Parts: sequence; C-alpha cells; structure tokens
Amino acid sequence: MYRIFLFLITITISYSQTYIGGDIYEDTTLTSSGNPYYLNDDLYIGSDVTLTIDQGVEIYILGNNLITVEGNLMINGAEESQILFEPISGPSVSYWHGIEMLSGSVVSMNYVSLNSAQHIIYTQINDINLQINNSNLSSSNYLMLGEGSNHYFNIEIYNSLIDVNYGIHVDSQYGGCSFIIENNDIYTSRYFMELDHAAASNTFEITNNYFEYENEGGHSHIKIWDNCNGPWYDVSLNISYNLFNFAFSEAETDPRIIDLRTCSYENENSYDYYIHNNTFIGNSDYMAIAMHERDYPEIFIDNINNNFIYNNIFTGFQTAIYSPNLDDLAYHIMYNNFFNNSSNISGAIQDQGQFGEEFGDMFVNLNGYPSDANMNIYSDPIFDGDSYHLSSESPCIDAGYPGIETDLDGTINDIGYA
Repeated sequence: MYRIFLFLITITISYSQTYIGGDIYEDTTLTSSGNPYYLNDDLYIGSDVTLTIDQGVEIYILGNNLITVEGNLMINGAEESQILFEPISGPSVSYWHGIEMLSGSVVSMNYVSLNSAQHIIYTQINDINLQINNSNLSSSNYLMLGEGSNHYFNIEIYNSLIDVNYGIHVDSQYGGCSFIIENNDIYTSRYFMELDHAAASNTFEITNNYFEYENEGGHSHIKIWDNCNGPWYDVSLNISYNLFNFAFSEAETDPRIIDLRTCSYENENSYDYYIHNNTFIGNSDYMAIAMHERDYPEIFIDNINNNFIYNNIFTGFQTAIYSPNLDDLAYHIMYNNFFNNSSNISGAIQDQGQFGEEFGDMFVNLNGYPSDANMNIYSDPIFDGDSYHLSSESPCIDAGYPGIETDLDGTINDIGYA
C-alpha cells in the first residue's frame, strides 16, 4: 500500500481501490482508471478550482459524507459510460449528505446516476449555477434544498429521471432566479417545487415533463408564492406541454397540482404568465390549479397576458380551477377541455359571463364542437390508451387557441399535452 498527497486532497490506493477526501486547491481530474473510488471523508473544492470527473467513474460513499463546492464540479459521463455515486451500504439503506454549493459555484452533471442523498443539492448562498442533463437521480430525500438568502441562481434540469421524496424547496426570499425544467420524468412522494418567498425578476420554464405522485401525495405539487414583503413583478411563468398524472395518488388536505399566490403593487407589475397545453389527470381529492392574489387582484388581472390558462385538459378532479378573489380570471381561461370533474371552476371565477359547463352548448369552437363563450369544451377528450395521447376521434384535435403556433401538420393547435 502507498499513499499519495495531492495538494490537500488525500488519495489512497490499495488493491485497485482509491480513497478520496479532504480539500482540493488545484484543478484535478478523476478517471475510470482509479475505479472504484471511495469517499471516506468530506470533500471540499476550493474557489476558482475545478474537479472534473470523467465518464465511467464509480464513487462509493463511506458514511454520511459531504461534497462542498466553492469552485466548479464537472461530472462528465456519457450515455454508454455513466458516472455512479452510491453509498457503499446500498441505495436503500442510508442517506449521505450530498453536494453543497457555495457562492459563485458551478455544478454540471451529465449522464450521472446518483442515489440515496439527504440533499442532492443544498445551498444557502447567492449566485450558483446548476445544470443536470441525462441523469438518474433517485432514492434521495431532496433534489434541492435552499435556505438562507438565495438570489441570482440558475437551475436547469433536462432529460433526466428524478425519483425523490421532495423536489426543489427554497425556504427563503429569492429574486433574479431562473428555473428551467424540461423533458424529464419526475416522481415524488411529496412535492416537486415549493417556493415560498418569491421576490422580483424570477423566471420559471416547466415544459415537456411527465409528473407523477407516488405514495403519500398531499402537498401542492408546484407551489410558487410571493413573500408579500416587497413587489412581485417582472415574473415569467411558462408551464406547458406537461402530463400531470395524479389519478392514483393518495391525497392529504386540500392538495393542488399548481398553487400560485401573488402580492401585487401599483406601477411595478409585469406578469408574463402562461399555463397551456398540459394534460391534468386527477382524482376526486385533487385541485388542478389554485390562484390567489392577496392585496390587489384588479392590478394583477390588468397586467397578466390575455390568455393565461388555455389548451389544457382537466379530468377527474374535485376542482379543476379555483380562485377565491380573482373573479375576472374567468375571462383568461380559454380553449380548455373540462371533463368528469366534480367542479370545473370554483370561487370568485364562478358566474362570470357565459363561461362554464352550463353554457357549454351555446357556442361553437373552431373545429365545430359545442363550447362556452371562451371556447372551452366539456366532453370526453377520448384518449388513445394509457399514454393520454389524443385518439383520432378526440374533440380536442384542432380545438386549441389559434393565436399560437400550429401543430406539426400545419393545423390549429390541439388541446392537451400531445
């Protein structure tokens, strides 16, 4: 056995085993030639330093260790040669701490299999950049936990499988942040996104994902609440082309799939909000969308885009859309399909204009199907099997809002996610 000291990182090699831990103060690369690696101590990556982990590296965690990043952590796997992070006791026995990101840090994961972390990402500092691509993140407690004062961070997750108890939770005031969640399969037993204290200038892009609750369910799945301690403005929200499949979830008290709360202030408002082309599959315990404006509902309504909620399918819910005080929100709910819900709309948006199922056969939409004044339809969407794609007989085909891009075949946009 012999021991190599690389700056302040300690690497011990014995019988083709490499033990890692300690502090890194100079650029370092781990390659598969050192497999298997054993993390037997906390690991710290210094400021302006990059630790690169090459494809095919296998890292086994001995104990409840933590990787702290103040510089850059680049985990560069490949489709046929992924990078593994796993506790030595097995993926279902105990959690390890995960990765902590400090101010100015960058973490990039590509083709990574990481499991059994208490927090895959933890931070309580400003100015971080996280990008996850083509990865399998499973059997962990949190995908990301942000505490303290968090501002100006960028979170991007693409083409990954996420199977965790809790998704992204930021329990502090935050502003100037970007969340891009695209083309993922996401399974959680509690919620995917819980952001309690939003401030100004945040961007949310949640597109082309599959969401499913497992086990308990209960909390709002995507919860974005203003902190109400300052203006909520310059907010961009796009939730589109997702399938939310909660048909078999066990619900707790008053669960919602999308739960939005704002606190508007005069002359400081810009809301670029879109919830469109999603398919919401629920059960009799669930509410699909809840929307609440605490202080100035008329200001919020005056500043959102004209077509806020459109081209969605809502089926199987206790309540599809609820708002306690945004009565004029009804005029921004257009070209949707409501079917087999105990209540399609509830709260202040009821009884607004010729909107709702009682008016569902008084008008005709663009494909000639009976609708209300807002071009919403109230018939079986007729899915083609369990994929929730539309069958050729579906009334949702060519029934969407004509003001957006056409389908690939050049026809009017369909209602639903696919």
